[in-house]
Amino acid sequence: TDRATILRDGVVAGTVNSKSAQHDDIVELILGKRVTLFQTDHRDLTDQPVRMGVRGLNGSTVRDVNLSLHKGEIMGLTGLIGSGFEEVPYLIFGANEAQSGEVWIDGARHALSDTDPHEAIGRGLALLPSDRLARAGVGSLTVAENATIQILGRFKRNQRIHWPSVNRWVHEQGIKYEVRPNRPELKLQSLSGGNQQKVLLAKWLQLAPRGLMLDEPTQGVDVGARQRIYEAIHEATDSGMSVLCASTDAEQLAQICDRVLIFSKGKVVHELRGADVTKEIITEHCLRNAAAARGRRRQMRVARVENNGPVETRRGKQGVLKALESVALIIGIAVLIGIFGFLRPEAFLSWTNISTMLGSQAVLVILTLALIIPLTAGDLDLSVAATLTLSAMVVAVLNVQREVPLALTAPLALAVGVVIG
Repeated sequence: TDRATILRDGVVAGTVNSKSAQHDDIVELILGKRVTLFQTDHRDLTDQPVRMGVRGLNGSTVRDVNLSLHKGEIMGLTGLIGSGFEEVPYLIFGANEAQSGEVWIDGARHALSDTDPHEAIGRGLALLPSDRLARAGVGSLTVAENATIQILGRFKRNQRIHWPSVNRWVHEQGIKYEVRPNRPELKLQSLSGGNQQKVLLAKWLQLAPRGLMLDEPTQGVDVGARQRIYEAIHEATDSGMSVLCASTDAEQLAQICDRVLIFSKGKVVHELRGADVTKEIITEHCLRNAAAARGRRRQMRVARVENNGPVETRRGKQGVLKALESVALIIGIAVLIGIFGFLRPEAFLSWTNISTMLGSQAVLVILTLALIIPLTAGDLDLSVAATLTLSAMVVAVLNVQREVPLALTAPLALAVGVVIG
């Protein structure tokens, strides 16, 4: 575009030149304040003890995944959608069933094939799913209920929940994480996506987990809320918490992660660390490995073809199949004519019936023949069928209803098609 107009709270906040405007200027107009984008230093924490390790993880997509997450480290998992990276947090947490694999948490070994979320929480793990209101929280419950569902026992008095204490605690957390509006009694679903995410993140961080697993943590979150979420995650790692972040957002991963693992076809195919953790390099490796995977699939198809007998035999079989495909419709129609002709020969095979059927299908046959030209030329678009239908209607209305001679209506219909293009 040449210009961009930004609205805030229903009022025009400003208009900028698209070519000269800076990213930060547009963000400032959107939020009404200057926002400093969070950026990690891509720390090298290999000298820290391993907080969580995964060995031989297998699920519906991932195959034999191994990874080690150091104390205080933020590791990103990414790839093209369907490459398997998004499955890993759910398998480790027990939200999805793992076929096999083991997890080490501070040296303690656990099998993943029979892990459930309750056990995972007991081991010090937390998971924040991407679907906030379906899997991460309950939209019909209040902010206070969602934020304290894991720690309600702390607020018991005389075997009852003391809600004033709950609301005070949640209000304090709202101030800490900049939740707006900071009203614990509101339904979670009434908040914006970014504020919902702050509440749900606070729910887990107040438990001080050993390992926090995130799936698309800032999906549908505005740029201002993103920075606060990034800061909160990074601040939590200062106390030793490790983070596993699955995301397709390369820019997000470059801002917060110390290391990034690239997935393709269910396996880790590359690791980025240090200065290589940038949006451009992450995107490049995701696309490059996807292209390499397609190349391997082509080679495998060629190998299978080479192992399946002589080329002439395969071509002969394929030729027979293609010939059958080309005449299948004709054979089907002939069979149906034979059946109805046998059952009602006096009605179905009469000249009156045949001429009626041919007349009713004549327009469709003509239109189908006309479509052969654009189909053969490879220049077909969605307007062809609509244009042909309009031209046919011009002929039908003028010739049948108005009794205009066909010699005049046919050229007029062609002209309509030419004008539309």
